[in-house]
Amino acid sequence: MAKRGRYGKRSKFKIKLKTKTVYTIFAFGQILAGLLLFLSFTGSGGTFVYINTFIRQYFGPFSFFLGFVLILFGFLFFKTKFTLSRPNVSIGFLIVFVSALTLFRSGYIGQLLFANISDVITPIGTLLVFLAGIFIGLVILFDTSVDEIVKGLSATKKTGGKLFPLSF
Repeated sequence: MAKRGRYGKRSKFKIKLKTKTVYTIFAFGQILAGLLLFLSFTGSGGTFVYINTFIRQYFGPFSFFLGFVLILFGFLFFKTKFTLSRPNVSIGFLIVFVSALTLFRSGYIGQLLFANISDVITPIGTLLVFLAGIFIGLVILFDTSVDEIVKGLSATKKTGGKLFPLSF
């Protein structure tokens, strides 16, 4: 049997971080990734051109909004009392993003999602599901109820009638 030494077995080096520190590091990483995606649209530099080509291939014209998704989820992990760090903002925007991506078949991911879901339900059913997804995502994003939306639409109709008269 091998001799252990005077103090016993040596323990491995461990880093113990607080949970809040880990969330903060992850939040900064998310926000930085979102900002780098926005910088990739400038097209300056080989790396940015490669990143932009990659995300445009997978997300199509809606690839611009991927940066917003990452930044909003970064704010979510900060856990502060800030409007953009509330969960409904991040989740609602993600639902709207994925629904619009699939509804318009934008990029490889949008085409793949639409094809897979339209195999299960009809293409018209897929359109209806993702139209409802956009509506539900907006309700979650703005933290409203259907009641408030109907009131807002009726107020807009009344005001619109005063702004744009239909008869001369």
